[in-house]
Amino acid sequence: MERKQTAIAKKYEQGYNCSQAVGCVFCDIAGIDETLMYRLMSGFAVGMGGMKGTCGAVSAGVALIGLIMNNGNSKDVAQKAKALKTAKEYTRRFAEKNQSLACSELKGLETGKMIRSCDGCIEDAVEIFEDMIKEGVIQI
Repeated sequence: MERKQTAIAKKYEQGYNCSQAVGCVFCDIAGIDETLMYRLMSGFAVGMGGMKGTCGAVSAGVALIGLIMNNGNSKDVAQKAKALKTAKEYTRRFAEKNQSLACSELKGLETGKMIRSCDGCIEDAVEIFEDMIKEGVIQI
């Protein structure tokens, strides 16, 4: 995880947003070109473009799960269900750890009390993702 966190910090220095940084450090296992991942993740930052939606780091993890666990066959209902179940578990773990998935709540925009910083959200998203790989929940 430390290697991934270092890579994410480097991406930030290069101007990547949270979802782009998380998505792009896992391109190798997602089987997707980094430029394409960077473009795909553009709108998922800042709570999906306005801080009211899901944290960008979490959104990137869900996108990665889809890329890794879905074979692209629309008739393979079992594969789609497994990817969806895995994404649900991923978001559940993040919400359990941070009391929310919403960027605005995590940043405390309405309450004035920050639950988790962007750096912390990214750290948690990556840690949960890697734990789920180690546990075999996310099958690469």
